Amino acid sequence: MARFASLLLLALLALSSPAAAGQSAASGLPAATMLGVASLYGAEEGLAVLDAGGRVRVGKFEGSRVEKWQFLPGVESASAIAGDETGLLLVVSRKGEDYFLSSWRMGESDKTQRKLKLPRAMSGLSGAAAGNGMLWLVFRKPVGVLFFAYDGMLLGEAEGTEFLRSPYSVALSGLGEAFVTDPMGPSIVRFRSTGQKEQVYDLTGTGMTRPTGIAVGSDGAVLVSDGLTGGLARLKTSGSVWDLEFSGEKNFDEPLRICTDNLSNRGVFALEARSGKIGWLKEFGR
Repeated sequence: MARFASLLLLALLALSSPAAAGQSAASGLPAATMLGVASLYGAEEGLAVLDAGGRVRVGKFEGSRVEKWQFLPGVESASAIAGDETGLLLVVSRKGEDYFLSSWRMGESDKTQRKLKLPRAMSGLSGAAAGNGMLWLVFRKPVGVLFFAYDGMLLGEAEGTEFLRSPYSVALSGLGEAFVTDPMGPSIVRFRSTGQKEQVYDLTGTGMTRPTGIAVGSDGAVLVSDGLTGGLARLKTSGSVWDLEFSGEKNFDEPLRICTDNLSNRGVFALEARSGKIGWLKEFGR
């Protein structure tokens, strides 16, 4: 029975699409069948949202709200999005068995589709992160963590993925380290910027049951959301020492993805699958 429940939860995490309509009163972000959220324009502009239909919507910050939402033109089959520290938005789209990368800035495309050089046939793209000129992607079929240059060239494949059962999200630190969540662990795996496995953090017994979303704050702390309980945790690392701060308090409603805007310190944004909204915490841990 326990195994069945775990498999059912995994299916829900993979297929969840919020059904509610409306707007989040806290952030002014629109409800949709949203699968991903990424910081898009840093301190100057706003957020990007990937919906279940493969479309990407971008909006601009106006005070504490995000308004003037519009779809990126011509994007209809996106599988993942990632925003880097310069405000560049990277969109990964799937066509047949192939994946293609496009770049956007201020809502404008560079008009180039770059085919990603995959080492083998892969599917189930579940997460993306970008920074320092590198794009990290997480696949579930088969399990793989790959990193690419922005021109689509494969730079490497992370080692130690046998410690991942069903990877979900990935985030990068300022040093280029990659942190990958595994709801079925439950665990977080940290990789060096060159792809070597650096640490596996087993979350069993910590109170965090299904780590889904992950982001790295401006202070270097790793922020993790629990897609089952709705809580947020702060994970501080120093070498091989991990310190998890997790109150267990419910902050969000099925927060499958989270992101931070470190340049303007607007706080933490979370995709709430159950409510169909994006929630906002001005300060983490309030």
